[in-house]
Amino acid sequence: MTEMRMLARRDPSRERGSFLLVVLALGAVLLMVAYTTLLVLRNSSKMAGMQRREYQDLNAAEAGIIRMQYRLNQAGGLCNGWFSKADSDNIVAALIPTLDSLPSSYGSTRAVRMNTFNILPGRPMRIRFSATGGRLLSGGGFDSSSTHVLRGTVRMATLADFAAFSELPLKIGAGSAWYGKVHGDSVHVGQGATFNQEVTYVRGLDYHDPPGTFNDPNSVTYKKGKRQLSDNPFTLNRIFISNSEAGRPACSGAPAKTYQDLAAGNVSGERKGFSYTGATTPVYISLDSIQPKTISGSPYVCWRVYKVDSLKSPTSYPPIAAGALLAWDSVLASNFNGVVYVQGNAWMGGTLRNYSLTIASTGNIYATHNV
Repeated sequence: MTEMRMLARRDPSRERGSFLLVVLALGAVLLMVAYTTLLVLRNSSKMAGMQRREYQDLNAAEAGIIRMQYRLNQAGGLCNGWFSKADSDNIVAALIPTLDSLPSSYGSTRAVRMNTFNILPGRPMRIRFSATGGRLLSGGGFDSSSTHVLRGTVRMATLADFAAFSELPLKIGAGSAWYGKVHGDSVHVGQGATFNQEVTYVRGLDYHDPPGTFNDPNSVTYKKGKRQLSDNPFTLNRIFISNSEAGRPACSGAPAKTYQDLAAGNVSGERKGFSYTGATTPVYISLDSIQPKTISGSPYVCWRVYKVDSLKSPTSYPPIAAGALLAWDSVLASNFNGVVYVQGNAWMGGTLRNYSLTIASTGNIYATHNV
């Protein structure tokens, strides 16, 4: 029997065609992968750029708030030693809408626009404004296509925030209670003192007062804590108390006015306060006596100054306003600026209601009892 086998012949052209199809399919897949990768990279780059710009705009807006704070701090010259009408005019001039350029390490110049200023009612003064971060265009315009807008509110810090403020060492009597913030270059704290607001200092707290004694720090109550600062939050080196002080700067060609002028009503355009320049010193200022009173149908503010009967240790035995009445005065309530000036040493005590005071003295000022 004969066996016949048929062997298939290889076709080289068909094999080449299959290989070509595989190569083309693989190329298409690689092309799709490359396109997808390129698309992802492009979108990622675009998102990274947008995110970077968001951060830049946000940083620019935040920088605008800091710049506005600096501008407002520079606006008040304090030429006369207090916040005057001229200072108010300077503040208003600083509230002109502006577009400020900021340095940038990314090539394009960043900018911040500050506008929509509002002066909020009340004391102390508060200013609300908008800081918008964006890109500064070559022609000086502002690209606001992708911006960050921050609303900032700045509050004027004043010495009225403090129950006691000193750039020198500050002594706190034993057992005394303080209801406002307290600051001193150093604070010497007596036994059992109570602070209802924050206490700040530059050099340190000292519990060795009077010298040679040690007061228990655990007997002192800090209800809002205590904090060390690198420097005093205010400087008083341009505030002048008395007209007899030398070295006053010139304001509009004349020596700067003082608290003595302000209390006596000698400053044009400003209201007046109370002034005591008698020979008797020390004196006692009764805060309870500074109160409204109706005189001839009109509202007035009155005050009284007493002679100190017996002056003992200023930290342990404060005087009492039981002596002879030295001075009495009244000012129209609408014309009262809250300034009290005393020539010489002064004591003060009692409860102040309805008013804010700035007490200035050419000597020492002692707080008696609880103020």
